[in-house]
Amino acid sequence: MHDLQPTTRRLATLVERVDDSQLGAPTPCPDYTVGDLLDHIGRLAGAFASAARKEDGTNASPPPPGDRANLGDDWRTRIPRDLLVLGDAWESPDAWAGTTKIAGMEMPAGVVGTVGLNEVVTHGWDLARAIGQPFDADHDSIEGCLEFIGPISEPGAEANRAPAFGPPMTPPDDASPVDRLIALTGRDPGWTP
Repeated sequence: MHDLQPTTRRLATLVERVDDSQLGAPTPCPDYTVGDLLDHIGRLAGAFASAARKEDGTNASPPPPGDRANLGDDWRTRIPRDLLVLGDAWESPDAWAGTTKIAGMEMPAGVVGTVGLNEVVTHGWDLARAIGQPFDADHDSIEGCLEFIGPISEPGAEANRAPAFGPPMTPPDDASPVDRLIALTGRDPGWTP
């Protein structure tokens, strides 16, 4: 089990700090503006919370790409609320037991929870960089993410990375633990808008 609450709270706060004028700004995700990334974050919060609750009929197919046009007027309150629900949903030991469904695939629930943690941390970093805010993750969250991203960052695991992750980057020698993690996702830890 991993505690998703520290990172879901941190990301919820970042979402609340986004100014409307930043919705069209670029992000470290090349195909996403801030608005597109927010839509993706909102969708992943709902999908991974449903996976934790093992709700039938949800997550039957991969989600569509994030699109700012889908945000709606309530995004600034809805997405942070949904992120907190996500963190709460994975507090139950039952969430981590057995299997569950995400993006149309049945998988071990523990793997899904760990992937969800990685999504929250990675996109928290993406959003923070895009809107010029600081971002850090606690040691336990980084270690949890490494359980997922570490094995698929090894030589010969390239096929397991596409299309979500680019080739791992080499971070600077003085990189922080979160920047080292971000480099494994194929993002440039030094990215700025």
